[in-house]
Amino acid sequence: MSKRLRNGFVFSLDATLALIIISTIIGIVIVSLSYAEQPTIEELLILQKEHDLMKHWLVTDASEQEMVEQLQELFVNEGVRLEVDGITIFYRENSNSKKAISSRLIIFDKELNAREIVLTVFN
Repeated sequence: MSKRLRNGFVFSLDATLALIIISTIIGIVIVSLSYAEQPTIEELLILQKEHDLMKHWLVTDASEQEMVEQLQELFVNEGVRLEVDGITIFYRENSNSKKAISSRLIIFDKELNAREIVLTVFN
């Protein structure tokens, strides 16, 4: 009998219960993640537009007037809000909007002063 135990291993009751509980928790997490709401292609497109516009503003060091003009050209049918350092610069309401997609950009100048730009699109 001792020869058989050397070739294998034995789980105690505690170890068996712990493995069952851990595997149950992992199974529940995997199932709940599969039912989580995934973004639609329209939401991803809006997020990509926001990202590209903010990247352009960063590279060109755009003024607030240029930001508003470019924002109005890019998001024609959506409600939008542009905030710079906590102050709303531009806001266009969309009465049919059910969701909001928001992006935030923090810019540091040469003196390390932070400037925060928040762009929210309502669709």
